[in-house]
Amino acid sequence: MGEIGRIADDLVNKGGAGEPISLSIYGWFFEQFTCKQGLNYVNNGNGREAAATAVEFDQNGAGAKTLAAWKELYDKGYAPNVGRGGDAGLADFSSGKSAMTLGSTASLKQILEDVNGKFEVGTAYFPMVSESDKGGVSIGGASLWALNNEDEAKKAATWEFVKFLVSPESQAYWNAQTGYFPVTVKAHEEPVFKENLEKYPQFGTAIDQLHDSAPQSAGALLSVFPEARQVVETEIENMLNNGTSPEEAASEMAQQINKAIGEYNCSMNDNHGLEGILSMKTQVWAHRGASAYAPENTLEAFRLAAEMGADGVELDVQLSRDGELVVAHDETIDRVSNGTGYIKDYTLAQLKKLSFNRLFPDFKDARIPTLKEVYELLKPAGLTVNVELKTGIILYPEIEEKVLALTASMGMEDRVIYSSFCHPSLVRLKELDSGLKTGLLYSDGWIDAAAYGRHTVGSGCPASGSVPYAGSAAYPGCQKAGTGSECMDGQ
Repeated sequence: MGEIGRIADDLVNKGGAGEPISLSIYGWFFEQFTCKQGLNYVNNGNGREAAATAVEFDQNGAGAKTLAAWKELYDKGYAPNVGRGGDAGLADFSSGKSAMTLGSTASLKQILEDVNGKFEVGTAYFPMVSESDKGGVSIGGASLWALNNEDEAKKAATWEFVKFLVSPESQAYWNAQTGYFPVTVKAHEEPVFKENLEKYPQFGTAIDQLHDSAPQSAGALLSVFPEARQVVETEIENMLNNGTSPEEAASEMAQQINKAIGEYNCSMNDNHGLEGILSMKTQVWAHRGASAYAPENTLEAFRLAAEMGADGVELDVQLSRDGELVVAHDETIDRVSNGTGYIKDYTLAQLKKLSFNRLFPDFKDARIPTLKEVYELLKPAGLTVNVELKTGIILYPEIEEKVLALTASMGMEDRVIYSSFCHPSLVRLKELDSGLKTGLLYSDGWIDAAAYGRHTVGSGCPASGSVPYAGSAAYPGCQKAGTGSECMDGQ
């Protein structure tokens, strides 16, 4: 970084560059600068010995040192703010406006094509913050995941596809077309690799750089990296645009990221720690059943979800005019059936006469199911069920009590998670049974969501009463509507 500053004037005055370096505001760059210093981003061996509980870059000086060098380049006009994201600075470089840029090796082929011989493009190792830095770089990239649906034919086909992807031929071709280095050294022996490297020696830099990086520079393992990168980028912007000092920016980054780490680790409960995290299985949930293949919230959709290997299903519950628990998403039936009007205005018998195949005409026998029918279908399959109470618009009288009673009578207590956009409904559920698993649904952003969750349905339930139940006079959004009440969104 210091060398960039020393040659910056020459780049502008003698080389004609509009800016010495187009340095985009990118959280990944901040991580790489930490690695180059040979310092950890988070504690517990950079999250590799145990799950990280806090960042270290504010304690070991890596954060302030990186930001101080960054701000110096900015203040001197050498590295103007070109925006967020790893590719934000590439356009200035490809157009010849900037003399240098930082980016992923995956962008190399695109840069070469965009420059198209207008000037010579050179590549170099990722810069050090200071000349005394002894660290290396961490690898990055994407990953592919194969879900185990117990289908032996699909597993065999998946394995064949994986072998194709990592074959020397595929990896050599992939490298030549992108700039990503191949994941196997055998790719180096392929003619396409050798020919591309001979034509574009710039492709060899990333490989050489990796070989010169020790395992200690592997980078951090962190549960909240997406949030952390957003925080880092925001505070870099505040430093450049609003005059925040590097020390203040590093401290603010640490405070916000540590809070996110703490909330995540708290949510892990028994899975706390690296071993538990790594052992977790990704679960696939079928929203309204297999709703991309069959009419949503019907027995056909739920049966298909089970057959396709889903771990759980999500469904929506409303009440008919005669107080029966029926499964449907909308408060009206217009979108999904050949009928019209509100569910609350129909008896169960009347609803059963309607066809609910409007979105999938081939399913001629699709009908609105009761929650009991869905439970009967899914119980033998062993799936977990997320029951969403649709009380955000219509406040169905005692729907919470009815759902809990049915769940208990069917022996499904340990298999059901409850959620709702109408949070007083969740408070009521917790009043009835403080041990329930619940989820708060929302459509707008929250400030301190974790604190709100604890206050609403967290530890210490039943609720204190400071969040009133929607059926009480203290809840202003609920108004009498015939035999029931209405709970209007946003009130």
